[in-house]
Amino acid sequence: MKVKELVKRLKQEDPDSEVILASDEEGNSFNTLSVIDCAIYDPEEREIYDNDQTDINGEAAVVLWP
Repeated sequence: MKVKELVKRLKQEDPDSEVILASDEEGNSFNTLSVIDCAIYDPEEREIYDNDQTDINGEAAVVLWP
């Protein structure tokens, strides 16, 4: 999902609602959103890297941390 798609979807919600993250698809645990981070995502390795790592082949990403 792209940021623009997430923003569009979130605009439909009550802005005073808490943002909660599920740990997995089964909903085994939940936590509040605490950090939003910019990174580089490598889809082949399924890893994220700091933006200053120029030797990584990946795409710009926003990471949501519980």
